[in-house]
Amino acid sequence: MHYNASGLLKDHVGSSREFTIESEIISIAEDRFTNVCGHVDLLKTGRGILVQAEVTASTTEECSRCLKETEFELDIEFEEEFHPVNRFTGMVEAEGDDGQSPPDSSYRVDEDNTIDFRESFRQAFVSAIPMAPLCKPDCKGLCIECATDLNVEDCDCNETTGPPEWAASLKSLEIN
Repeated sequence: MHYNASGLLKDHVGSSREFTIESEIISIAEDRFTNVCGHVDLLKTGRGILVQAEVTASTTEECSRCLKETEFELDIEFEEEFHPVNRFTGMVEAEGDDGQSPPDSSYRVDEDNTIDFRESFRQAFVSAIPMAPLCKPDCKGLCIECATDLNVEDCDCNETTGPPEWAASLKSLEIN
């Protein structure tokens, strides 16, 4: 997922380009997103290139209740300005609020005037993953006594079994 931005960087402010992403894969560290598809718009600004994208991807996560691997589809809307390492004539120097150049980050156009979208999209997809993913909204989870998957079968544990031992200590907590 690379885009050669040299032509757009040399063009006048307000110039734009667009392209489509089809069936790409992002695999960085332990994160893996497949079937990455979407539409990307690029707009030349005085300091760099504004990227606006609507992208979808699939990933596999563990259900927070029953621990089964489940595939999720993620939809993101992405908007970020990428700043070039190489300055072309007429470009304004990008500065932060403190007057310093922005730190080297994943939101930059590299020395070859190429934008690599993998890391920036990965970050957006990771933030779109639910905090407690579920395989289905009514997932029953695992029995707290015997760890039987209650979505598959009922367990033989005594239904009158109270909460686990540690639950009693929660009653003594004072919450203000």
